[in-house]
Amino acid sequence: MIGLDSLEQKMKSSKDLKIDPRDAAFYAENGYTHLRRLSTGEVAGVAQMAFTGGLFVGLTTMSYRTRYCYETLEQAIDALACWDGRNDPSGPWIKRKGDKEYLNPDLADEHPGVPVGPKF
Repeated sequence: MIGLDSLEQKMKSSKDLKIDPRDAAFYAENGYTHLRRLSTGEVAGVAQMAFTGGLFVGLTTMSYRTRYCYETLEQAIDALACWDGRNDPSGPWIKRKGDKEYLNPDLADEHPGVPVGPKF
């Protein structure tokens, strides 16, 4: 459980994002940080997962539309900071999961025969 001070700190940016404070509290309590609204209008954020750092897109209090798995949380944070939400984010993401599932096209040579996404 997140302490109240930590929760309030994580929620400060919710006003800029025009996110309902209850939703912002949910995101913070569930480990989502670095929230931002993409040019597509969707809310995105990052969270540490068991083995990877996840960049989550289309966040709601019920689910998310898709996520990109990065080797580290820092890589996910960096990618989110400079991504507008169109196409795929930059950086060394490994796999896209959710509404569409595929490996990063830059990994095609390392994993022959595995479906990869489009190159933009």
